[in-house]
Amino acid sequence: MLIDEDRIRAIGLSMGLAGLLCLALLSPEYGGAEPKEITEKMAGKKVSVSGEVRNFFISKGNAFFELWGNGTVKAVIFRPSAEQLSQLRESGLVKAKGTVSINGGNAGIIVDRVSGID
Repeated sequence: MLIDEDRIRAIGLSMGLAGLLCLALLSPEYGGAEPKEITEKMAGKKVSVSGEVRNFFISKGNAFFELWGNGTVKAVIFRPSAEQLSQLRESGLVKAKGTVSINGGNAGIIVDRVSGID
């Protein structure tokens, strides 16, 4: 049994759309937020926050810093790579992507990815 060309196109298009839908559902969505918008109510949500790095320090192999912009939010990168550390400079501008977490009753970000802003 042979399949005609139109049917092959329809199958290919359907499979392509199904693949794109799976990618959209499986990839984490990072919602944009200002530092002041990060609250306890956002715990567990993925966010993308831009700001100026302040109070940067490393303790026990983890990088701690604050993002200043329209408000302030604390952030941590557990066991950062050399590339991630190269992006974190005091007073440097970065975009941090991560998950909102509650520590000591305060909301902060556990950062997955960080990139410098020129």
